[in-house]
Amino acid sequence: MEVVGVVDKNGVAARCESGQRAGPIPFWEPQSGSTAIAWDVSPRSASIIVTESQSDDTEMSKAYVSNRVHMIFSTHNRQPAIADDIQPKLWAYIAGIGRKLGMIVYEVGGAADHSHLLVDLPPTMSMSGAAQKVKANSSRWMHENGAKEFEWQRGYGGFSVSASATEEVRKYIRTQPEHHAKHSFDDELKSLLARYGLKFNPNDPL
Repeated sequence: MEVVGVVDKNGVAARCESGQRAGPIPFWEPQSGSTAIAWDVSPRSASIIVTESQSDDTEMSKAYVSNRVHMIFSTHNRQPAIADDIQPKLWAYIAGIGRKLGMIVYEVGGAADHSHLLVDLPPTMSMSGAAQKVKANSSRWMHENGAKEFEWQRGYGGFSVSASATEEVRKYIRTQPEHHAKHSFDDELKSLLARYGLKFNPNDPL
C-alpha cells in the first residue's frame, strides 16, 4: 500500500509523496480503493493516515447467474424473406450482435421465415431488451445487403434452457432445415409452447 494523504483533526489534508508532507490543501476525501488504516490519537493531534491499495476483485460482490434462453423471432407476416444463400451470413451476423452485447452465444440458426438463438444473457439484460437489440441490428444488416423490405415480426418467443438440455437445443437449432422439411413453423411453435405450459394464440404477432 502507498500512503497518499493525511487528514488532521481540523479536517485539513495534505498529500504525501514518499512519506513527505505537502502543504495544506482543501479537505481531501479518499478515492475508491483508499482506506484509513491508522489513527494518531495523541493529545495534540488526531490524524487519519490514508492509504491507497490496488483494487481487489475478490473483495467485491459477484453475481453468479445462468440466464440461458432459447429465443425465436419470425419474419413479418411469416414471409419466407430469408433466402437460403443469405441465411448462414445472417446467422453469423446475429451471433456477432449477441457477443457484442455481452451474451454467450451457443447457437444461431433458423429457416426462411424465422430464426432461433440459444444464448446466455448478461445479468443486467432483459430478454425483451435483447430481442429488441438483436432484431433492430439484424434488420438493418438485411437492408444493407439487398433485402430492403425485410422486417421481423413485433413479438418473440423466449424459453429458459437448463445446462443439461443445452446440447439438445443446440442440435435442434443446427438441424432446422431437416426439421422444417416435415414440420411448419406453427407446428414447431405450438410444440414449444405446450412443452412450457403456454397456450398458443393465433392472434399473437410471433
